Amino acid sequence: MKIIKGLSVAGAAGALVLSGFFGSGTAFASTSSATSGTTSVETAAVERRSFSCEWESGNLNFSWDNGITSTRIYYNNHCSDVRYVTVQIHQVNGGERTVCWRVPTGKSSKLFSKGAGESVHTITRHC
Repeated sequence: MKIIKGLSVAGAAGALVLSGFFGSGTAFASTSSATSGTTSVETAAVERRSFSCEWESGNLNFSWDNGITSTRIYYNNHCSDVRYVTVQIHQVNGGERTVCWRVPTGKSSKLFSKGAGESVHTITRHC
C-alpha cells in the first residue's frame, strides 16, 4: 500500500487523474484519514497465472503488473525441470506479439521491455 501525504482524491475525477499518472489498467482503492491528514492509494491491477507441472506434482506460478515501457514478471517454478511458456503481448493498434520464455526452476523474475502502447495480456503453457 502506498501512502501519499496530503493527497486529496475527489471522486471519479480524482481516480481518472491517478489512473493516468500510474498507468492504464490500474484500479485504485483510496481511503482518507481526517486525523493524520493522509490518503492511502492501493493498486489492484496485479495479474496472476498458474499451471500444474503436468506429469508431476507442483505448480508454476506467475504474477505481473504492466508498466509503461516494461513489465517485470515474477515466477515461482516448483517443477523439477525448466518449463516453456508463451508471453502474449497486446499492442495498442490491436496487434499481438508473442515471446517464448524458458522458465528455470526456482523463484525469480524477468523484465520484459515493451512499447508504451503494449501490455502483457496473458501467459500460456508451452511455446
